[in-house]
Amino acid sequence: MSLVGLGRGSSAVRRASGSGPNPGKQSVYSGTSVVPASLEQLKEYLYSLTQDNFKQFGEKFGLMTLSFLTSRPKETTAAASMVLEAAIDSKETTRLGAMVCKAIMYPPESSPEQYASISENFRTKLVGLLQKKYDDKAKIRSRSIEAWLGIFSLLCELYHCFHWSFISKPIMEASRFILNNDDCVDDEVECVCLHLKDIGIFLEEIDPTGVETIVSELRTRVISRRSSEKVRCLCLELIEYRARGYHDNDKGLSNYYLVALQDAIANDETQY
Repeated sequence: MSLVGLGRGSSAVRRASGSGPNPGKQSVYSGTSVVPASLEQLKEYLYSLTQDNFKQFGEKFGLMTLSFLTSRPKETTAAASMVLEAAIDSKETTRLGAMVCKAIMYPPESSPEQYASISENFRTKLVGLLQKKYDDKAKIRSRSIEAWLGIFSLLCELYHCFHWSFISKPIMEASRFILNNDDCVDDEVECVCLHLKDIGIFLEEIDPTGVETIVSELRTRVISRRSSEKVRCLCLELIEYRARGYHDNDKGLSNYYLVALQDAIANDETQY
């Protein structure tokens, strides 16, 4: 899947109409020292990355970006904005987006020495742009739940990827923001559950009381039946997973809820 189609349960590649190259186009990475001639060409390389080809081409893209910014440092903000917008296209694109950020922000030790300051500048610009979007979360959510969940999901994926402590507080705030909204929708609750399953164990070390508050709200949603059967099932899975110390060594829990989730989705379809 491409930067516009990566996520749990997603099998289709969603691409903006007429934008970006063919996600299967790997020939653009032939050669090891390609330097894009323009930001638009760099965007073409970006949108050629997929979950399947990232292992082969991700590091090359990171070095390519840093090489481009070495000769065009004034383009750093624009490049960071381009990567950010691709990453938050939807909640399904954010994991690959975080991997792209890592490739740019943490180049291999063997890369040119000047890349260190360029990658740090890129990180500063990207985090600043993401902060502005986060601060505007209420307005963004009112326009589009999907756009808001792209921002929330990228925060979680960046934390999962880098364990940046300064991101933990916004994640906790955003989770409460979601669950305390009177018009909270199932997609938001599902998003909280899926990400806490990945990063909850780390957030517990920083703010165990905050995590307990969020889990208590999820437990209340299960009891009060304020969400679909599918979402209540995901809430229960997270609650039980947390009770096991965020471990499922024998995969018994995952296997049980895999079946339970299928039944829940089927039941929801018959009810609606």
